[in-house]
Amino acid sequence: MVRIGEHIKSITVDDIIPFFAEGRTAYLVTKHERKFIIDYKLESLEEILDPNLFFRVNRSFIVKISAIRDVLVYSNSRLKISVDPVFPKEIIVSREQGNTFKDWFNGMK
Repeated sequence: MVRIGEHIKSITVDDIIPFFAEGRTAYLVTKHERKFIIDYKLESLEEILDPNLFFRVNRSFIVKISAIRDVLVYSNSRLKISVDPVFPKEIIVSREQGNTFKDWFNGMK
């Protein structure tokens, strides 16, 4: 559920691409490239989201597996994720999450 002015709207899981945080604010972005502030911290979302569908790649991003278009080897054994539709911020898998992400991505594809 997201708030738009005085209204509350339900966003389906199918419409969500990533969740991300900037500072103390968390957002979700839809496949229609709309960004909404959410009332959760990423830590809370990580606990309630289906781990078969979503993965916390670093401190700032949780991505949905069906939105991942490509995974590229980045630097120092890090990975860069491209999502569809294209997201304007770089999504880099942290070194700590690299192997766990690979296992998750391999097992879910």
